[in-house]
Amino acid sequence: MSEPDWRTKAVEAFPEMTEVFEEVENPMGLWLTLADAFERAYDEPRDESLIQRIYAFADWCLVQKREKDADQDLPSCVAVCFYEHIPTRKASREDMPRWFTWQEVAGMRSIFGYHLADDEFDQLRRLFADSDESSRKRKRRQPRKKAA
Repeated sequence: MSEPDWRTKAVEAFPEMTEVFEEVENPMGLWLTLADAFERAYDEPRDESLIQRIYAFADWCLVQKREKDADQDLPSCVAVCFYEHIPTRKASREDMPRWFTWQEVAGMRSIFGYHLADDEFDQLRRLFADSDESSRKRKRRQPRKKAA
């Protein structure tokens, strides 16, 4: 049985967005749509299910076959459309310790810090230092592969 393509997998993960996904032309467009949905998911009341599903779909995308064109390369799309923006928004930044270890964030500093000044990245580091590692409710099942 062959691996599902990005659109099929997205429709499975986000059935409520099926019509929207039919309009997107490539994985880059898909991730732009998901990034907007992710930002809205942090509005009150928070949509924990959507947040978790987006992170899970990002994990799936990170381990897919690499493509030559950036707009077709799932790991690049996750990095550019999603990961780079997580620390730029207060709610998702403050929630990062629930989804990432500091080692993951530090290892992907060029991605997570892309839109941050050095002092802002230091604030992010302090956020992780202040979080209680033992009380984290990590939702992922396996470590993430380093993004593009």
